[in-house]
Amino acid sequence: MELKSKESKVALVTASSAEIGRAIVLMLSAKGYNIGAQYFSNHNAARELKEQAEKNGVQVKLLPYDLMNEAGAQLLVKETINAFGRLDILVNTIGPSVYQDILEVTPADWKQMIDINLNSVFNVIYHAKVHLIRSKGHIVTFGYAGVELLKARNSLTAYCAAKAGLVILTRTLAAELGRHGVRVNAVCPGWIDDTPHTETRMQEILQDIPFGRMGTVSEVAEVVAWLVDGSPAYVTGAMIPVAGGSEY
Repeated sequence: MELKSKESKVALVTASSAEIGRAIVLMLSAKGYNIGAQYFSNHNAARELKEQAEKNGVQVKLLPYDLMNEAGAQLLVKETINAFGRLDILVNTIGPSVYQDILEVTPADWKQMIDINLNSVFNVIYHAKVHLIRSKGHIVTFGYAGVELLKARNSLTAYCAAKAGLVILTRTLAAELGRHGVRVNAVCPGWIDDTPHTETRMQEILQDIPFGRMGTVSEVAEVVAWLVDGSPAYVTGAMIPVAGGSEY
């Protein structure tokens, strides 16, 4: 299939080899975006994603960088600009959670969780913002459903602390970058069917979801696609839950 012009809009998606990131890459590529696809170490999944996304007639640049390292974030943005000449959308899907009792969390555990869920996002935005200002682009970050409620969660304390910081970062950037025509919003998924659970655990989870089922990665990707390619220009600084009515 003939590739679209390099003048097509460009989206940079982090954690693209994970289920949600993959769904976002495929949905944005179907809309004609060239893609900078960051991943860390899953080379096979990244190559498969590139092959599948390029069937939509776009170009995909694979970018295997560690974003907790500022130099990696800088190279990520630089290679995206070198490949495509512009940057219109930055989607920060990176943000794994690890269940661990707060009294068992070590300083190293804590630092790693903050680095990967908050500092890595800041690192990329820091180096990408000049290009997004130029294109009057859009930044999408990822929280979780109910993040703004600041509930105590014994087994996810470091993760929740990082995501709470991300809320402040998102809202502050929306205020500061709005004068440059750049929008900044957060997608906040609830329970998404992207990891396996035992039958017992699944039943426990479903009891907390008013909609009666988990969400899909495609539904999360649809919200991202709507934000960047269909939502009103006045929507910025929003925390958009994709959670079937749950707040976990």
